[in-house]
Amino acid sequence: MKLAATVTGLATLCLLAGVASAQTADETEKYIRVVQQKPFVKALRAEVMPAFVASLNEQLTSHIGVGLNARFHITDEWSVGGEYVKYFGKMATLATEIGDEYQVYPEKHLMDFYAGVNATYTPLFGKFLLFGGPLVNWDLYLLAGGGVTRSTFRNRITGEIGLGMRFVVTQWMSVNFELRDYMFTEPYHDSTEFVNNVTFVAGIGLFAPFGHNYVFPK
Repeated sequence: MKLAATVTGLATLCLLAGVASAQTADETEKYIRVVQQKPFVKALRAEVMPAFVASLNEQLTSHIGVGLNARFHITDEWSVGGEYVKYFGKMATLATEIGDEYQVYPEKHLMDFYAGVNATYTPLFGKFLLFGGPLVNWDLYLLAGGGVTRSTFRNRITGEIGLGMRFVVTQWMSVNFELRDYMFTEPYHDSTEFVNNVTFVAGIGLFAPFGHNYVFPK
């Protein structure tokens, strides 16, 4: 009788220990990530980026502008979109000095706006600690496209290439910096010149939906 009771007691203890172990394993499994999740996902999300634009390589004219970029991210690497830039131009100090000193007034054209479409490819992703504090995710992307530049009341077919970096602030906002080169031909009275309008772009990217939920939590 005592032997049977002892065996029954040991079996019960082993059963309870097995159940407790399984429960502990289930609880631990909740926090195991076989594949590291991305903290910021762009795939199947739209991005709108209001931006400040400044031309960098002008000599006789000076342009700044405001722009609006809209993108749809097909995957984390690829996106397509459109953009519009409104320029505010003026004659540079050098042009005034040349006219005053040499009585020479080179022909100068001011830009009005650019409108076009583009595609972006993101080959690099990364993250860093900001001054030892919050973790900042970033990505680097390449841009190419085309559209129309309006200058001196004429429309010019324009090609565009660029390089940008995105720094993630929240799940729905980023800070973007870009260098873009808008390329077109501009006719003057004496000749036609190939123009490289190199610009610096700084913008705030706003994403919708505001967040991303993984279909498979692990």
